[in-house]
Amino acid sequence: MKILIIDDDADIRSIARLSLSRVGRMDVIEAASGVVGVQKAQEEKPDVILLDMMMPTMGGLETLAALRSQPATAMTPVIFLTAKAVGDEVDRLTALGAAGVLLKPFDPRTLSEDVRAIVEPVRHAVRRARTLQQVLGETRQRFIATFVAQCDSISILVDKAAAPGPRGPVRALARASHRLSGLAGTIGFPTVSARASELEVLVGGTGRGAFDTLLARDCVSAIREAFAKDLASPPVRSTPPVASTARDAKTPVADEESDRLAIVTTCLEGAGDVPVIRVLIVDDHAMVRRGLTALLSDEFRGATFGEACDARQALEQLRKRTWDVALLDLTLPGKSGLDFLKELKSEWPGLPVLVLSGHREDQFAVRVLKAGAGGYITKDSAPGELANAVRRILAGGRYVSPALAEQLALSVNNDLTRTPHETLSDREYDVMCRIATGQTVTEIGEELSLSGKTISTYRARVLEKLSVRNTPDIVQYAIRNGLV
Repeated sequence: MKILIIDDDADIRSIARLSLSRVGRMDVIEAASGVVGVQKAQEEKPDVILLDMMMPTMGGLETLAALRSQPATAMTPVIFLTAKAVGDEVDRLTALGAAGVLLKPFDPRTLSEDVRAIVEPVRHAVRRARTLQQVLGETRQRFIATFVAQCDSISILVDKAAAPGPRGPVRALARASHRLSGLAGTIGFPTVSARASELEVLVGGTGRGAFDTLLARDCVSAIREAFAKDLASPPVRSTPPVASTARDAKTPVADEESDRLAIVTTCLEGAGDVPVIRVLIVDDHAMVRRGLTALLSDEFRGATFGEACDARQALEQLRKRTWDVALLDLTLPGKSGLDFLKELKSEWPGLPVLVLSGHREDQFAVRVLKAGAGGYITKDSAPGELANAVRRILAGGRYVSPALAEQLALSVNNDLTRTPHETLSDREYDVMCRIATGQTVTEIGEELSLSGKTISTYRARVLEKLSVRNTPDIVQYAIRNGLV
């Protein structure tokens, strides 16, 4: 393991180097400043970076930002070394992209173990992603070598399906075209996938009428032509490594076609070549779910999308299938998105979750990150930012917008007393925001599936912590602090 230590204190660098060097297979590099550290990181490409928080000229946060802006170190695990970082400060550093935090003075005897404990999960995710890319490459080569034989087999099934007699060849043809469509889309043959899907649709309609042999043969010819087209345009693998990916190349089929629950598989021509992923979208607005599916299907070819309109449906989806990433709205009927996030992370701690919300970032972002979310993005963000956020958390990182990152960076060393609303619990904060938008105690209770008495108790706590007297005061406080 190659480790880069960036610290302006020569004694700290020396102690860290000696502590790490005594453990086999650890190559230690030193840099006395952030500027030199960024340069050495590009030259040496370390596996891990130990970064001092407080340095002259170019501080730790500036250095981290510079490292993340370079492709060679965009995903390199960075561990902050700092004399004081507790509670919210640790959460902010993690939200900014740090793999972990080690406090000074550290124990030289356990430094190597502490470093390994932080970085091994990240390195394991990267290794898995690289292994997957290798498997996909090998699968692609096998697909190329056997493509002619596959098409010949499909042609034989078409001829058999056209002959009078049992319907067995039709079912076999449907399975063969289905497999071809799913596999081709996964390994970078989008046109082949689309043409095979057309054949599958044609065969699937056979039960409602006579089998159209001529059209089926045209489909097979189109598949052969599509292969030449896709082969002449090899995929460009420009996406960051993905830590969690699909388990196979099969194309799932919807359990039901409805507005409240849908599974959609996309194989779109021209999309980026990435491993197929499974995305669960949890939002109570059908138009939003469909829009997110359309946006992400342009970026992730072959992706499978599941939809849920509330926490109950989301739990059903999570227990029925394995998902690679979840997109979660904060405002849900019944159980709130924040409460559901905590439940989700307790049962599926390894599932990356990206929270999408209509609320401004400074209202909920830190709370959802502390609850275990991999990122936070507002619904008015640009489509490209959504795709980048999904890639980021799939790769094992965390995502916040540049604007929020700047706010977090500015507040890391802020010693000012927290504002009153920052002392509220997550439930109290949610109730406060709902009261501030004009909802009554009864309405809030119905939406959160809680009694009016329970909501009144939360309201009383909000009044006490904000030092206000009544509901109009809560509304004025929220407006004054930009919370609504």
